[in-house]
Amino acid sequence: MFNFSEENLTSSVTATSRAATYTSYVANLNSNNVVAGGASTVTVNVIDQFGNALPAGYQARFLLTGATTGATGNVAATTASNQIVNVVNGVATATLTDNGTGASRTNTYTIDIQKIDTANGGYSGAATGTSNLTFTVNVVANAADVVAGVVTVTSVAATNPVTAGAVNPVLDANSAAVAGQYQATASALSTGDFGAYDARNPLTAPTAAWVTALGTGQAITASVSSKSTSTYLGVSIPSALVTYALAGAEFKATLNSAAVYAKDSITVPSGTAVTVWSNKAGKQTVTITSGAASATVVVTFPAASSANGKTLTIVAPATATPGQTVNFSAKLVDKFGNPVAIATADPLTSSYRLRALALL
Repeated sequence: MFNFSEENLTSSVTATSRAATYTSYVANLNSNNVVAGGASTVTVNVIDQFGNALPAGYQARFLLTGATTGATGNVAATTASNQIVNVVNGVATATLTDNGTGASRTNTYTIDIQKIDTANGGYSGAATGTSNLTFTVNVVANAADVVAGVVTVTSVAATNPVTAGAVNPVLDANSAAVAGQYQATASALSTGDFGAYDARNPLTAPTAAWVTALGTGQAITASVSSKSTSTYLGVSIPSALVTYALAGAEFKATLNSAAVYAKDSITVPSGTAVTVWSNKAGKQTVTITSGAASATVVVTFPAASSANGKTLTIVAPATATPGQTVNFSAKLVDKFGNPVAIATADPLTSSYRLRALALL
């Protein structure tokens, strides 16, 4: 308990000390595709319930716990590919190099965080609260199998005029279909303020009020595959990283079972669902890229509601002669500068009454 006093005023605060319990997660990829003998770089973050990094004195063990041969004549990877690295400032990065032969194989690693026993050697136990993670390396046949060649929008909300995997007109019903271009219609325009938040860390998690203010966003999911040729059939690349970008927009993805928000762009593994919000009404183009491959989704965001009108601007002449008809205009916009939508049932209509307060 902490006691405070000033003259005849006193106050106290009771602080309860709690033991740290830790959470670990793979920060960059869920899996990776490599050719035989290829390497995968894996990064693991470890933080406690208060957002503090795991202190020194721990190691991350990347241990091969499952390896397939894939086909007759292949040789599975061995535990010689294991890696043990120090956790530094809550981060451990290891490079896992395949040491098997042949293709169509998988190497599965279990990742645990162990406290170093400096007195007796070895380890004294896992970091409190952490659970084992897994990382899978897919060994593919061709170098082309790990090069992004096609980005395909595979899933959108049911109200959109896009069917899964289809190519659709971009701007209107009369435009020609163009490969890699899609369209969608968002159900709402966000009135929230955008920013970057990561719920995997308690110190950078968003507030419930901030999330509510975002409203309903537009869901987009894209997958990546290598490019087919006359002699080669492209394959899915589940480990490919995909970037969704739209200047001024807010993006969200669920990574490691936690919500991650980013402004302007977000990068996620292929096949991860992404939600986009915009404060700007009208057509907005979301660009989706992976390596040299790309696709676009033109999302139409609705007009701002009259309930969100903030600034009314009236344009009228400074003077008028007797009997002159005075023309003026008025524009109501929201806090982001979008003209608000005026419905006939609204108390605010397109008719205005002008009253002269004084005649000079």
